[in-house]
Amino acid sequence: MPLKDMTLSDLFQILILLTPIVLAWRGAKLWGLLASVGALHVATSILTKLLMEIVPFLFRPAGSDASFHDTYYVATPPGFLVTTAIIWATLALITWGLEYKDALVAPRLARGLFWTLLGAQAAGWFIPRLHMQSLVDFETAPTGSGLLSITALLTTITALLALAGLIALLAISALTLARRPR
Repeated sequence: MPLKDMTLSDLFQILILLTPIVLAWRGAKLWGLLASVGALHVATSILTKLLMEIVPFLFRPAGSDASFHDTYYVATPPGFLVTTAIIWATLALITWGLEYKDALVAPRLARGLFWTLLGAQAAGWFIPRLHMQSLVDFETAPTGSGLLSITALLTTITALLALAGLIALLAISALTLARRPR
């Protein structure tokens, strides 16, 4: 994707993906990685809402500068981003409590599920974006592509399985903590 074609949401998605990588490289715990993704979603939501109020012409289809036009935030209201942030923050809070009590069962598996979930989120954004850029004429483009539909389905299934696995692992850890002798 050429740099001149990047939109505001592309930059936010890259930031949401790179921040946990840098934090993990610096030795952050799992709850810190989860919290960073949640915090970035909140920041994205607030900044988007501010920009849509201050400079709404950048978000209109007939905006003056096409490189700043971003339909993602028009189609996805900031409230959706806040909901996503709440999910990440809840996972971070539960994980923090379990790590604090040294009760997280299979921490390496939990980290793997986190990276799978984050990767599925990134793929859910970048794959359709790359597909749309490959189309020459947006007006006559087919509404659905078989390969894109299959990829979207596989990405969704991967994200749901990773989220379900992470929630199940946290639940098992909490049950194990509850059964510990005091």
